[in-house]
Amino acid sequence: MEFQAVLLAGGRGSRLTELTASVPKPLLPVGNRPMIWYPLNLLERAGFEEVIIITTKEVRNQLNTFPALSTKIHLDYQIIPEDSDSSTADSLRLVRKRIKGTRKRNSCWEGGDSTHCIDAPVPIPPKHPKAPQRPQKHHLCSFLFRASGPTKGGPPVWHRCRLTEVRKQDSLATIAGLQQRCPAPEPGVHQVVLGRRTAVHKVTNVLVVSCDLVTDACLQPLVDLFRLRNAALVALVRQVDEPTEPIPGQKGKRPHEQRDFVGLDESGTRLLSLASEADLDDDLSLKKSLLCRFSRIHIKTNLMDAHLYCLKKWVLDLLAEEKSISSVKGELVPFLVKKQFSAPLGQKDLHAFIPADGLAGLAQERSAWDETEAAGRHGGAIRCYVHQLRGGLCLRANTLASYVEANKQVARVLPSLMVAEECLIHPSASISEKSQVGADSMVGRETQVEERTSVKRSVVGDYCVVRLRSKITSSIVMHRVTIGEGCNIQGSVLCEGAVLGAGVELKDCLVGSHIEVEPRVKRTNEIIERMIMI
Repeated sequence: MEFQAVLLAGGRGSRLTELTASVPKPLLPVGNRPMIWYPLNLLERAGFEEVIIITTKEVRNQLNTFPALSTKIHLDYQIIPEDSDSSTADSLRLVRKRIKGTRKRNSCWEGGDSTHCIDAPVPIPPKHPKAPQRPQKHHLCSFLFRASGPTKGGPPVWHRCRLTEVRKQDSLATIAGLQQRCPAPEPGVHQVVLGRRTAVHKVTNVLVVSCDLVTDACLQPLVDLFRLRNAALVALVRQVDEPTEPIPGQKGKRPHEQRDFVGLDESGTRLLSLASEADLDDDLSLKKSLLCRFSRIHIKTNLMDAHLYCLKKWVLDLLAEEKSISSVKGELVPFLVKKQFSAPLGQKDLHAFIPADGLAGLAQERSAWDETEAAGRHGGAIRCYVHQLRGGLCLRANTLASYVEANKQVARVLPSLMVAEECLIHPSASISEKSQVGADSMVGRETQVEERTSVKRSVVGDYCVVRLRSKITSSIVMHRVTIGEGCNIQGSVLCEGAVLGAGVELKDCLVGSHIEVEPRVKRTNEIIERMIMI
């Protein structure tokens, strides 16, 4: 694949301060999975085999030992200095030199008595304790193994007999040639030919995704649009509705969220203008030249930027020179959109970073097709598009309201993202037969739910204890929370390590990490950040 995936996970979660006091933002639980698991799952489903994660040292150390981060994708870390306040653009500048023009991937293949396979356990028999190390690059090796009798009905015991190595420059550096060079195995001896080859992939594009994106989307349509239009930028957007449910711990009116004014062509894919409500005074201005090219421009105000972008690699070279750009969404994307139809102005212009495509220029020169109309719509060296996701789940859990909404919706899509053996209620959870756990709820590992307890439309984390006769409705219970007997929790968020005494009643509240609430306390629409007593 010609893409290098980059995952931004260095944010401090400034809009989630009540939740990130003791847990870093990338590790906040969403559906009993760390938040960062969802973009990793998205990349893995799209066929990516490695990703560069830009994060802090603390998050990296916790990710290496995190039990719920079950992913096959290779994680390569870029650590942000602890004393720096890096922006999203600064994070991309850090990895620019690491994204080279080519990427090598070593593959192992086997022959002889075995079948040819890629990335197989080496050598055969699999996981043999006496097996030699993988061969060096561009080498072929022949291993002869002798099988002795099984012990107590177990598998045969294999012993290495002889090793023959042929370098790449040897004329017999093929499986057939190596087998001819080696003596024929005697009875009971099996021959395995093992080799290593290097596949080279040309990296020309970058896929940037934020760690707070929770989605079950498929990346293939977005990538197809990027390739079809030879775009410089394709962004994932989703139409959103205003949430109506109250935010835990918030009193008064819901704060106004700043909207984006997104200008699209008639097809709904070409991104023609982009402006944030915070940057506008009273009017939204459009250039006359843009209106001449596109007679109809649709201005959308209900589109959410998912913070997932396909970018040409030269955009990172541009960022390295333009030090004034600090935000990908707020500055880089509007800058590229604005420069789409501008003419080159000199050596320091944006067009100077775009590599020449000789083949495309030759095809355009030799073509007899009049592409005057197409040039106005899809021409130019800089092309920006959006892919609108319709249906499914797509949320950015970067605010308290969106974080709560993500936990409420993730239960219906999570089974399609996990392996078949996994389920919404962890097998190690202890659920009393006389308790009720709804089909739209989740219960984590080693959690105890006692008798006559009701859990509806809620997520209960790992290692929690819910005493008898308690009710949990439309709430988020993080890991290691203890809920006393006869509690009633509605529309609330209980952070990690919270302890609720018997008879506590909470409605639309947020309880901080490791906060103890005394028995029989009743609270509504409050943020509880210290010990509460009657």
